[in-house]
Amino acid sequence: MLASLSERLGDLPGAKGNQGLLDVPELRLAFIACDGNDRLLVLNTRTIRVSQSFDGGGGPDVLAFDSAAGTTYVAGSQVFPTRYR
Repeated sequence: MLASLSERLGDLPGAKGNQGLLDVPELRLAFIACDGNDRLLVLNTRTIRVSQSFDGGGGPDVLAFDSAAGTTYVAGSQVFPTRYR
């Protein structure tokens, strides 16, 4: 799924320097860490459209999802681990 999703993304609006990609199939969402513009994008994988965009701090890179808490965690070169609900 990740390879085909990456190929389909192309130039995604609001994404610069896509660094991290986390696919959460049960939610039909993908989280994209963009270190070029310090954004965390939430992508609807059904429509291949960005549904939300957040300030990702400095250099977001590593992503993790806690399904029990419904929380996405972001860490990077200039940002301490941050959570998004």
